[in-house]
Amino acid sequence: MKLFRTHCLACLLAGFIVAPLSADVVLQADFDSADQLVTTGGKASLVAYSTNKTTVATDKTLTSASGGYLRVDARADSNPGHAGGVIIKPQSAKSSFAAMSQVVNGKVVLNGAFDFFFRANAELDKGMSVMRVFDVKGASDGLRLVYLSHDGKPRVELLGPKAKASPFKMSNGRDASVIAPEIGLVMEADTIYHLALGFETAADGMISMTMYAAEGNVSIEKSMAMATIKFTLNADTVKSGFGDGEIFFGKSGQAGTPIVQDFDCFRIFNQLPDTFEALK
Repeated sequence: MKLFRTHCLACLLAGFIVAPLSADVVLQADFDSADQLVTTGGKASLVAYSTNKTTVATDKTLTSASGGYLRVDARADSNPGHAGGVIIKPQSAKSSFAAMSQVVNGKVVLNGAFDFFFRANAELDKGMSVMRVFDVKGASDGLRLVYLSHDGKPRVELLGPKAKASPFKMSNGRDASVIAPEIGLVMEADTIYHLALGFETAADGMISMTMYAAEGNVSIEKSMAMATIKFTLNADTVKSGFGDGEIFFGKSGQAGTPIVQDFDCFRIFNQLPDTFEALK
C-alpha cells in the first residue's frame, strides 16, 4: 500500500485558526485490485458505461512496484456521458473533497490538495476534455471543481454559485465567476505524468490555487509550482466549500476516443503538503 503523510507548521491566520495543522492524506485510492480500490478513507466500485471497459490492470505498470492501476478503455462507438472509472464513497466529509475547505468565523477558507498519476495511449491535443478526471459539485452556495485537459494541457476550472455578485475577486481586483488556469505542458502519449493541485489561504484571506505537473514517477515539491492563481472569495456569495459526496474519478465524456487512459494513486490532502510523493 502506498500511504504517505507530510507534516507542516501550524497555520495561524488573522481572524482564523485553520485546522488541521498537518498535511494528512485523508483519502487514497491505489487501485491495487478490484476488491481493494481505496486504501484509506472510503470505498469504491468500478463503473463502465455503454461500450467502454473499466478494469484494474497489472500489465505495463506505472512502476515496477506500484501494483495495480485503474484502466479505462473508451471506445469510439460509446454513448455520450461518463466513459468509465470508479465511484468513490468517502468514509466521511473529512475524507472527501470537503476536507480541502473549511468555514471559519463564517468565512470559507481553502486549504488542501489532491494528486494522481496519469497516462494515455494516444495524444490528448484534440480540444477540450480528452482528459476529464472529475467534476465535483458542492452545495448551491458552494464551489465546483473540475480537472480536465485543453489541447493536451492540464486545466482546472473552479466555479462559484450563480448569483448577482461574483464569487471571486482576483488579485488584480477584477471580479470573476470562473477561474480556469492551465499549464503550458502538453501531455504526450504513453508517458506517465504526476499531476497535482493545491490551495492555501493567507492571513488576509487571499487564496493561492497552485497547479503542479511532472513527467515520470517522480515526487513533486511544493516549490515546483507551474501555475499559481490568487483570489479571494465573496463571503456573501460563497457560503460553503467543496462537496462531501460521492466522487466519480476516471474518464468523463467521449472526447478523443478511442483512447485508453490509466490512473494511479489518487490522493486528497487536508492541507497543501511540502511533497507529493512518487509511487513506491
